[in-house]
Amino acid sequence: MTLAGLSRRERLLGDLDTASLRGLEFGPLTKPIVLPEEGAISYVDYLTTAGLRAKYRDDPNVDTSGIVDVDVVLEAGGLPAAVLTSSFDYVVASHVLEHLPDPLGWLEQCVAALKPGGTLCLALPDKRYTWDILRRDTEVWAWVDGYVMGHVLPTPGQVFEATSRTALMRTGVPWEREPTPAELQPERDPSAALEFARLAATEHVDVHCSVFTPATFLRLLGDAHRVGLCRFELGRFHDTRPGEIEFFVQLRYRPDIDAALAALDFEAAAAFSDRRSNRSRLRRWRRRWSLRKQRAA
Repeated sequence: MTLAGLSRRERLLGDLDTASLRGLEFGPLTKPIVLPEEGAISYVDYLTTAGLRAKYRDDPNVDTSGIVDVDVVLEAGGLPAAVLTSSFDYVVASHVLEHLPDPLGWLEQCVAALKPGGTLCLALPDKRYTWDILRRDTEVWAWVDGYVMGHVLPTPGQVFEATSRTALMRTGVPWEREPTPAELQPERDPSAALEFARLAATEHVDVHCSVFTPATFLRLLGDAHRVGLCRFELGRFHDTRPGEIEFFVQLRYRPDIDAALAALDFEAAAAFSDRRSNRSRLRRWRRRWSLRKQRAA
């Protein structure tokens, strides 16, 4: 099978043999990537199973009867000590990292949970095709700030930036056509975003604390190596496919990693993604130009 023919699961998990390995999956809710019958898997969330069912009881988009049993409940936003035992072969996190106020601290926790050589499997949204399209790419200073301060919940600043620049555009529109000026307007005005920021001072407000493209995410990890805050090497990378809104990264934990070489690997992958993106943009421009000519004829 070619890379183009790989399923979402295959791009996320790669060639992991879940039947013979021990895994940890963050935030599966009703759609776990790895099922209990497929191997030794522990599910992680910030609430107990009962807590999640109570939270989503009135949400029409969530079938609470399908919420999986939570095995590990986060403590003060982090994994409990019982899990930080270097005993897991892999960790799965699908659309989780972007919600974290301290991604570097979370990566450290994954290191503590994984065996040497263990794999971290990530699925991440590409901001160019989601409502995050108006937002600035996250830079390493923001990750360092979250790490040094030990943020557990999204900060008022993160919440204000996210809620004040969420676009009205429907997810996936840029693959279909150029977004209209109306679609590229923020969903709410700054005063409404300020109210969300005030709320974040006392309770959890769920937002995308980080936003990125595949290339800028890879560069973030390279920069994290340069400041000595990453112990992962790049395993596999699957760029955003045409018509889709997410990309996939597999990271491998190496206790004796050469940070300088690892940073170069991430930069090389980012440059590859940039070139691919430029070609894709050119193809889309040519298609749209052709359509305009046909309509004008």
